[in-house]
Parts: sequence; structure tokens; C-alpha cells
Amino acid sequence: MASTSAASTARTPMMTPVKVALDRVLRECSATLGPEEVLLKQAVGRYLYEDVFSVKAMPSCRTSVMDGYAVVAGQLPGELEVTERIFAGHKWSKKLVAGTCAYVATGGPIPLGAGAVVKVEDSQASSSSSKRGGAKGKEFVLLKHKPQEAQEGSFVRAIGSDIKLGQKLLKKGEKILPVYIGILASNGMTTVKVHKRPRVAVLSTGDELVQIEKDEEEEKATGVVSSSSSSS
Repeated sequence: MASTSAASTARTPMMTPVKVALDRVLRECSATLGPEEVLLKQAVGRYLYEDVFSVKAMPSCRTSVMDGYAVVAGQLPGELEVTERIFAGHKWSKKLVAGTCAYVATGGPIPLGAGAVVKVEDSQASSSSSKRGGAKGKEFVLLKHKPQEAQEGSFVRAIGSDIKLGQKLLKKGEKILPVYIGILASNGMTTVKVHKRPRVAVLSTGDELVQIEKDEEEEKATGVVSSSSSSS
């Protein structure tokens, strides 16, 4: 009986452990699958083929942190002429000089010559707007801020304060999540390079397996079963 058992064991093929088989498949796939470029809306769930770097700084220009008046850095409290009003998405048109200011809404670009923003809460409409404006319609504002609040950079978002030009945004091999799409899109990207998806085939073996279009009488007589995996 012992010799029969030993002979039976010798004829039984060695089974490959699942982990070993999986590692082998993944190793072969990573060695042969190349990159492909896909639209951002098709990239969720895919894996990055390479590091992704920003193609532009964010913000791309200096912007105001809050509603207020852009002034020359170090501007002392007092009455200033408002040369223009600037809103987010609009470009300034006049360089700022001493004795003038520009109203800037939150997110609006800071004009050339300005170095700080005095928040609107520290301002008051000036009666000079009507007295000295005349037909030209000049506007004046009285700024009542503390001198230290108009230092260079006060209430100003610097260029690249959120994302610097050339900054690494995502790492190679990282799975692309929905939140990453927003990051890439905000940086002006429309496509991203990802790993190609492997094509997987399932092979079913066994004398008892038959196609699903089987003869029911044959199934009753022989005990064959449908090859469900081949139809998945």
C-alpha cells in the first residue's frame, strides 16, 4: 500500500501557489504593457505611467485675498483716488502710483505698482468723490488702516503660492482618484499618460465541461456541467 501511495503522489502534478502565480502574472504584465494617453474623464481608476508635474503656477498672477483696495506698499492711512475697479477674471489697466489705489475684489489680480491690499472694512467713502469728481467722475476713498497692515504682501496671494511651476503633483504608479482629476484640470491639463490595461482570458479545462448550448439529455446521462467561466 505504501508503494502504491508513493507512486500516486509522484504522478500528481505540483500546484502553483496562488501568490506565486499572481506575482508571475503581474511581473510579466509590468514588463510588457506600455503607456497610453487618455482624457481626464476616462482616467479615474487608472494608474499613472509617469510622474506628473505642474505646467503652470497657481495662482498665475498676484491676487487679492479679500475685498479691498490695492495700494503701494507702505501706504499710510488717508484719502486716495480710486483709479479703477478690478474683479476676478478681469485684468487691471493702470499702473498704481503713490496717492492712488484700486478697488480689488477677492481673487482679483493685483495691479502693477501695488504691494498690499487694505481690506474694505478699513475704508470709508470719501465726500471728495462728489466735491472733486466733477464731470470726470473721479472716486476717492478714505483708508483708515493701521500702517503695519499695508506692508509688502499684506492680503496678497503670491504667484505660485498654491502650486509652483514644475512642482510634482502626482507620483508614477499612483491610482488616479476623482479628486486628482480636479487638480490636473485646474492646472490646464486635458489628458494624462497611464498604463495600458491588460487583456485577461479565462481558460476552463476538464472533461466534464461543455458549452452552455449543451444537450440536456447528455447532461442527465453523463453529469457534464456548463462552462460558466467561458461565458463571463
